[in-house]
Amino acid sequence: MSLVAAATAAFGTTFSLTSAPALADSFDFAYSGPGITASGVLTTESLGSSIIASNTEQQTEGYLITGITGFRNGTSIDMLLPTNSVGGNDNLLIAAPPYLDQFGFAYEAGGITYYNAFNITPGGYFELSAQTSSATPLTSFSVTSVSATPVPEPSEEMAVVGIGVWISSVWGQREKKVGTRRNFADLFLSDGITEN
Repeated sequence: MSLVAAATAAFGTTFSLTSAPALADSFDFAYSGPGITASGVLTTESLGSSIIASNTEQQTEGYLITGITGFRNGTSIDMLLPTNSVGGNDNLLIAAPPYLDQFGFAYEAGGITYYNAFNITPGGYFELSAQTSSATPLTSFSVTSVSATPVPEPSEEMAVVGIGVWISSVWGQREKKVGTRRNFADLFLSDGITEN
């Protein structure tokens, strides 16, 4: 008898241990302007085609930026900032140009300075520095899709092991009360349970 069949017989419940893996998309980004060079990788979660780009008013495919790595002027980018941290950032990435809306994404670099890259159509791309409270026009901004990778999820095997350990524990407690011992494998590999 299989473990799932035994659990179904014992508890009247069928366990479903499968699910579709979630995907995280990665995008290379790079931008530059007077005295500014920034590049790295944006990690995102797909929002599907349900977002309305605020600067184009068109429904499009979009992503929520959930992480960032890279460098700005040779200084390591430390972390993505939560939404509404700098310049009203919403941390949205649009799947096609112009890639960013008027709120853009914000990050910390060098442990002390916050930056927000955003787009104002038709004005172009800008970077807002929280340190100087000024927006600098950017001369270039690019985004390239890198990959869609499965997000690690708990394995089915570990769920089965967990169920097995729990059943073993419950069966062991039952056996102590009855005063006999049974082999755990015999319980699930035999066609039925017999008394000694």
